[in-house]
Amino acid sequence: MKAKRRSKSWKAIARSLRPENPAPLCGSSEHPAIETYQALELTDNQRRRDALEKEVAALKEEGLLVLGQVNALTQQIQRATDEAQTLSQEEQALTKEWQEVCADLNISLNIQEDIAPWMNEQEQYERQLYQLSQRLTLQNQLNEQQAQERQYQQQLSATRQALENACSRCRCMFLKRGKRPPGCTPRETEFNLWQEKQTQYAAIQERINTLKPLLDTLPAGDDTEAEPAIPENWREIHDECLSLQSQLATLQQQESLESERLQHATAQFATALAASCFADREAFLAALLDEETIHRLEQRKQTLESQLQQAIALSGQAEQQLQATSTNQPEGHGRRRANPACAATAVGAAASREHHSSGGDPPAA
Repeated sequence: MKAKRRSKSWKAIARSLRPENPAPLCGSSEHPAIETYQALELTDNQRRRDALEKEVAALKEEGLLVLGQVNALTQQIQRATDEAQTLSQEEQALTKEWQEVCADLNISLNIQEDIAPWMNEQEQYERQLYQLSQRLTLQNQLNEQQAQERQYQQQLSATRQALENACSRCRCMFLKRGKRPPGCTPRETEFNLWQEKQTQYAAIQERINTLKPLLDTLPAGDDTEAEPAIPENWREIHDECLSLQSQLATLQQQESLESERLQHATAQFATALAASCFADREAFLAALLDEETIHRLEQRKQTLESQLQQAIALSGQAEQQLQATSTNQPEGHGRRRANPACAATAVGAAASREHHSSGGDPPAA
């Protein structure tokens, strides 16, 4: 490589040499070796070698590019393989779960088939169960109403017989007319009881007449015990239950956090109370001021702070005037300098005397 670079360097120097021009290496104006350097021109084999070297370099770069693409495709294939394995595992798990659910429901369904017809059949079956449950409920209510009807009928018969016996002794057959003639003294309690039972009997009879049309609209069921009623919107009820359960868990968590905060605040209050001058919590609460007193003391504090600021400003002005006066005084005269703190104290004392003379509360610290 050194010889090659040296040959190229010499060739460039030889090409740059011109007659009557000094050489850059020796400074001579004669160049007898130009012909010798020209003999160093590349032959056809050398030019072919250079071309092959360039082609090899280009192929090397292209190979590196193809290698990068192959590596990227290999990584992509690996990711796709991993995803396929994950999907296969999920498919196996879901297939197993499907088989377990089918076994629990005692049904035989192929996972490759459409489940929509079976779902429609199940929904229709659920509606039938719900209707049969409603029919059973209405039938039970009707049976109860009929039993009460028979009971009230017996009570009415017994009451009517007792009233007829009582009226026969009084010779007042008022039951046919429903009124009591003048001069008749029947048994008022039994008469009122008979009227009450008759009203209840009429209400029960009306209820029976209302239930019978509803019962006729529902499909007839078997004599066996009906399954529990399943409403049509059971999925919505299930979702609502899940939502309420989630809200309950959130509220319980918030309650736990608030309870911890309360315990922490209680512990801090107990520590501060123990370090204070109060004997217990009741003493601390008794020492608290009411809102009116606190508001009045705050206003008084603001007033005194304003007066203090004014006093400090006046003291500064007096100090400036004193300095100006002292500067203008001739030598030998005594100079007295005002103290701002003394002036502020004097103003504060004057404000305090004014406050005590007005009968106000002492200012808050």
